[in-house]
Amino acid sequence: MKITFEQRPIHPFLAEYDYRLAFRRNGTTVFRNLRTNTGGRTHFNLYRLKDGRLLFSGKDGDYIVDPNLPEVWYLHETDGRKYAVPFPHERLRSWSWEMEDGTMMFRYNYGCAIPAIPLTDELEGKVYYGCITNDFYLEAGKQAPSLEKRRFN
Repeated sequence: MKITFEQRPIHPFLAEYDYRLAFRRNGTTVFRNLRTNTGGRTHFNLYRLKDGRLLFSGKDGDYIVDPNLPEVWYLHETDGRKYAVPFPHERLRSWSWEMEDGTMMFRYNYGCAIPAIPLTDELEGKVYYGCITNDFYLEAGKQAPSLEKRRFN
């Protein structure tokens, strides 16, 4: 499995980007979107979790990336508790998080909702691998996950 972090400028001169991950295996590519960066430079810290999944941690959100499925889980923290939802396979036009009858709900695109799963210790023991800015920069002495960065149109 090879994962490519892809970035597309969405404004002619402001630092605004659409992001997605491309998962390549056996000649097949599956794309998964991330949240749009509506202002500011690209910067994600990359970690490997104890179960082998990846954590992408950025200023606009954190994601657990499962290269084996391939799926992306969007993370949210409120009142010291962390939650995860499978990131929708469509572009987000709107989104919010709210507690409803004891369940954290991720609402998006004016009417869609996904119940969030509470996280327990999934993020504990993470190992830093490097960061993605204008390229992928690997932490010294680390063996790189199969990851690259490129622009898409």
